[in-house]
Amino acid sequence: MKTRDALQQIADALTAGGVPTAIDPRDVNLPGGWIKRLSRIPDLLCGGETLRVQLWLISPDVGTFDALGYLDDMYELAADVLPPNSGAGSTDSTALLPDSATPYPATFYDALFQMTGDT
Repeated sequence: MKTRDALQQIADALTAGGVPTAIDPRDVNLPGGWIKRLSRIPDLLCGGETLRVQLWLISPDVGTFDALGYLDDMYELAADVLPPNSGAGSTDSTALLPDSATPYPATFYDALFQMTGDT
C-alpha cells in the first residue's frame, strides 16, 4: 500500500465516522479534518510500515466557546476511528488554510497506522 492510499483510507473512514476529512488543506470544509503524513517507519520483519499521521480538527471561526464545542464533538468522533495512539495527547492551536488569512481554532493529535506491504 502506498502512503497516499493509506491517507485516503483514513480520510474516508473519518468522513464516514462523521468528521469530513481531506488530505489536501485546500479541500477542507469547516468544521472538518485535515490528515497529513509525518513519517514512515519500516517494519523489516513483516515487510510493512508504520505510518505516523497527524490529524487536525478545525472549527469555523465562531468564537472560543462555540469552537470548543465543534472541536470536542469532532475529537470524540475521530478518536473512535483513529485513536490518538502515539503516546502524546492532543494540542490546541490555530490553523491557517490556503486562501484564507483567518486563524481557525483547531486541535491536533498524532496517530500510528499500520500499513501492510504491497502484494
